[in-house]
Amino acid sequence: MSLASAVSAGDINPHISDSLESAYSPSGHLNLLADDSSIESLDVDGNGEYDALTDGLLVLRGLFGLTGSALVSNAVALDAQYTNAADIQARIESLMDVVDVDANGEADALTDGLIILRYLFGLRGDVLLSGVISDGAARDTALAVETYVQSLLPEIEDSSDVETIYVRLNDQPFAAPYYVFSSTENGAAQAVTLDKGASYKFVRTDSGHPFNIGSGWRESLSDFDMSSTSTDNLVSDIGSIEVGQSITLTIPIDFTGTAITYYCYVHSSMKATLNISDTTETPPINTSGAFELLGNTVTLEDYNPLSQTTISNQFELNFADGVASADLTSAPLNLANIKNGTSSPLGDYSDALLRFVLKDALPTGSGTGTVDLYVTTGSDGIRANNESQLHCQIQIAWSSDGVSASILEPPQNIILTVNRTGLMISTTINEFDIMTVAADELTGAKTLDIKLLSALSEGVRVAGDLLNSLLVPRKLHISVATTLLINDSNEAAVSEFDSVISLAN
Repeated sequence: MSLASAVSAGDINPHISDSLESAYSPSGHLNLLADDSSIESLDVDGNGEYDALTDGLLVLRGLFGLTGSALVSNAVALDAQYTNAADIQARIESLMDVVDVDANGEADALTDGLIILRYLFGLRGDVLLSGVISDGAARDTALAVETYVQSLLPEIEDSSDVETIYVRLNDQPFAAPYYVFSSTENGAAQAVTLDKGASYKFVRTDSGHPFNIGSGWRESLSDFDMSSTSTDNLVSDIGSIEVGQSITLTIPIDFTGTAITYYCYVHSSMKATLNISDTTETPPINTSGAFELLGNTVTLEDYNPLSQTTISNQFELNFADGVASADLTSAPLNLANIKNGTSSPLGDYSDALLRFVLKDALPTGSGTGTVDLYVTTGSDGIRANNESQLHCQIQIAWSSDGVSASILEPPQNIILTVNRTGLMISTTINEFDIMTVAADELTGAKTLDIKLLSALSEGVRVAGDLLNSLLVPRKLHISVATTLLINDSNEAAVSEFDSVISLAN
């Protein structure tokens, strides 16, 4: 069965909905936006689109005389502005004077309704009119009918991202500022600055001294996308507006000017300017060649395997002589998590992180460097006779395009050295992961992350009980020294990060 026969007068079902939608694709779907105040528009449900299976079906049902749920069931778009039967019926009734498509003097479901439905399905030519033109039709050719139905589908701009500015005359129109602008109808006067890339709708709320916008008095803005609801006092097809009329314009993102002119079409003396600002988030450029810290705080992130939650705490950083330091002992690290990271097989584990927020502009380039990690029992970082210290040096390679960056530890043999009273042990580790640049998935904020206990976890795996003896409630001093270029927020070099942590059950 063809689409034409499916919507012919002989077998039409005014309740048609899901069955028709599943059988036919509405190739005539027009993604145009209709103003809900535009009564002579076939966007019956007010969702900003003309669609056969909603608007076309609603008109057809309305012409059949259906009301209530029989009128709207399965025929209202999910994003419709008008959804209840009473509103839909009122909107259809307001169309009765214009939906007499074949111009025979009456609006009829089996002629006019079917023509509208077929048109919205994309049918044109003879198949549009086959079997549905009344005997007394004055509009009986495909061209005439198509032209008329198209006139019921006005293309109205999407106003969702358009800022409305209300315009009225100054009490003394020949005295600057000539017109008054406000964000509400007849509201208090406001200074107006326009933004590049933005759209504005100037709505006139009074009459006299027709208002227009251009590059000068009666001079058009040729680089702008502009439209007007007025057809009077035209300047390059843009009508000058009075009460109830509007001018809509979009300022090009690459507009090089800093102002536009508004004026009275009648009086050349009544003109002034509106400033245009450039608000386009131009990407910042890194000129230091270093990863730059933003602010003076650090976040300690730890994991609790019992509750399976991540715990974050923020601390102030102290900067002195190229060292950024913080006392983190008020938020003890979870020993169960650390031990899970050293067990075999690996338990539920997530490495504790020091997270430093970076400025958005990253360096551009690539290079290599080193990271030295020192873990010392006690809180001052200096190993006393009865204390232990772990040390390793890792080679790193970094690359950055200014927007994103990576820090990798290429394949290498890492020597892990542990000094204890009367004992020193060295062991080789083949894998390591200590430092990375990350970006938050939601905010895009960039951070430099240092994994605090990577060396300790790796060391325990290869040195067994000796290093495992470190994993008891205590304080540890962790120092990360690097040749990677890092600056603080004041652009002073930072080459070392020191922190005092505590381990607790």
